[in-house]
Amino acid sequence: TTPLEFRRQFVDPMDPTAPRDTERLRRLLADVMVRNTRAQSGLALPPRYVSTAAVDPSDAEREVYDATVNLLRQHAADPKARLVTSTLLLEAGSSTAALRGTLMRMGAGEKHSTSLREGAAALARLLAQVDGSRKLEALLQIIRANDGRLLVFTRFRDTLEYLAEALRTAEVDVALFHGGLRAEEKHAALSRFRDGAKVLLATDIGGEGQNLQFCQTLVNFDLPWNP
Repeated sequence: TTPLEFRRQFVDPMDPTAPRDTERLRRLLADVMVRNTRAQSGLALPPRYVSTAAVDPSDAEREVYDATVNLLRQHAADPKARLVTSTLLLEAGSSTAALRGTLMRMGAGEKHSTSLREGAAALARLLAQVDGSRKLEALLQIIRANDGRLLVFTRFRDTLEYLAEALRTAEVDVALFHGGLRAEEKHAALSRFRDGAKVLLATDIGGEGQNLQFCQTLVNFDLPWNP
């Protein structure tokens, strides 16, 4: 059967999504197509347990977040400021390292108004005085409470590098996976994780098609705004 003959027999030209002669089409497809659900495949996956760790910011972290919101409110009428609003607020919820990097770039560049650049630079200086991270403390508690390996996702590269330094200081064996790595470096990072590194810090791995079923725990260090 040619494609043209197939369309004549089974495709309604007025509605291509509604096939003709469905019973005959189903019998024909049964010879070449097998569809199994997960329940029919006999694949026994272990149970999945999901928990949320609520973290209260320190006074210094709360001050920085509030200052970020106030800065953005002061420049709400500025279209360029509105473009970076969501990024800055997401970074403020991620880590001081991520927020400070963006603010320093804003303060040093010429893309934004003088007032916004000065505000960004002042806020970056305030961030430099923040010591520690409540989210980092919570992550370390999770790592220490788990005997197996952990995959930790973060949205921002600055947060990833901050976490990597902090975990290494805490003597945690960690591998890094992010878009700035070459293909062979990504492969090496996954091999290190597979061969025994306690933690894999990643900004993105979902599109890589990797099998990480040897990993017991997944931690979303940053949660997306869109559920």
